[in-house]
Amino acid sequence: ADFRGTAPWTTYKHYLETYVDESRAHGATPVFVTPIIRRYFTKDGSISPKGCHDVSVAPDDSTLNYVRVMKHVARNKQVQLVDMTALTKDYAETLGKDSTTKCIYVPTDGTHTQATGAAEYARLAVQGLKAQGILSEYIREDIPLLVNPSSLSFHTIFEAENAMLCFDLVGLNLQPQEGSLTIKAPKGMLIADDPHAAPQASLSYDYRDGRLWNKCFYLHYQPTKSGQVKTHVRIEYGSQVYRVPVTAMVQEVKQRTDVQIALSNPSWRGLTETPEGLTIEGGHWTAEIDEAQKRYYELILPPVEENLLLRQLSFTLEGEVSYRVACAYGKDFYPRTDLGEAQQGQPGVQQLSFPMNVSLQPGQQLYIRFFPWSTQDSDHLSFRLSDWHIDAVSIK
Repeated sequence: ADFRGTAPWTTYKHYLETYVDESRAHGATPVFVTPIIRRYFTKDGSISPKGCHDVSVAPDDSTLNYVRVMKHVARNKQVQLVDMTALTKDYAETLGKDSTTKCIYVPTDGTHTQATGAAEYARLAVQGLKAQGILSEYIREDIPLLVNPSSLSFHTIFEAENAMLCFDLVGLNLQPQEGSLTIKAPKGMLIADDPHAAPQASLSYDYRDGRLWNKCFYLHYQPTKSGQVKTHVRIEYGSQVYRVPVTAMVQEVKQRTDVQIALSNPSWRGLTETPEGLTIEGGHWTAEIDEAQKRYYELILPPVEENLLLRQLSFTLEGEVSYRVACAYGKDFYPRTDLGEAQQGQPGVQQLSFPMNVSLQPGQQLYIRFFPWSTQDSDHLSFRLSDWHIDAVSIK
């Protein structure tokens, strides 16, 4: 196995046994949960062995069967086990390839779940725990909907600032089982289900079987006066009402000036510079499905002398890399705010811009990182980044 992975019957088995022994030594009760399936469908509509974490070549070979190893350790160590691999396999095969692509998994990789998939698979896990009497007294299965995050805060914003927050909603067990769900924005705010759509005062959606597949909503707020704001988004279905708290602290603006900030002096980690541009250390990109946190290109906006509202980040990218762009106030890059991403790289030169809506107070600085990865094995991939700048507003 490479430095990121394990081999089933050696390192993987060893770590599982270690977790059991060490957790029991501290008075905890371990429970094994096998991994959810990957969205690898065969032509007959079933999930392939590889999708069930059996990467063996021969059908009767268990040398590379991770699930079998976990079950083996569970038997030997007398650990209770929830077979999420089997539960999610049955669920995905019932839905079918198209529906799982649309509603359960991220379409670009078939490994990571969308919000609906996470909620549905969590419900399967809960059912598996309850069936074995594990934590049954703490389990709730009657949750009608999930809103993430459960409360919304604009924090400190300024008069006339066009601020936006997003949140996800999943209907799991809505009553009645068939009907309409309406989301109403607070007074003075508007809501949309697409970042580029015109926001409205309210939105309505029909649902069936008590379920509303995950939707992302965007709450827009352009305050007209200063002060503390406490309100809520109202969600109505049947005779039920669900409220999502919304808060903001609006500051008065006496003077505002548009400014553009050029960013320079980049540094990088896990990358190396070549005549063709930047590439991964060692020169060989392995196929990946997400960022590596220790591989990035970084720019630092030094401490500012005045209140700044950072509106938009722009830069030029040349090279077919997948990427995610994020920012954070601290050097440890936590907590971070994701600004944008591309799950699939695009050839050629791209002029990219991403909204920020980040406030900086005097003395604060900002770290910006570009995390590159490749979805294919390659020894020839490189990229260039240039013309980094931020459109901002100076506020007094």
